[in-house]
Amino acid sequence: MIVRFVPPPGKKLQVLAEALSDEHVFVLEGGYIDRNGRQIRFPGDYILNPRGLKHGPIISIETVALVVYTGEPDRLIELKILD
Repeated sequence: MIVRFVPPPGKKLQVLAEALSDEHVFVLEGGYIDRNGRQIRFPGDYILNPRGLKHGPIISIETVALVVYTGEPDRLIELKILD
């Protein structure tokens, strides 16, 4: 599936999910940041979230990714809007 995250202006999105199957993520546009606001994922990056892993990006800019699951999609645990 193609996923698109668009944080509200001046805000960040923080996602927490659990991989119910292996999840392959290809960042197409935008990227993820760390807790200090430094960009750590860029267009062209590949991320593997193995089954059972709790994970989640922090997103401060519009981000589009191709996500491929080997089975069930992630279980969303929490989605926060941060200042």
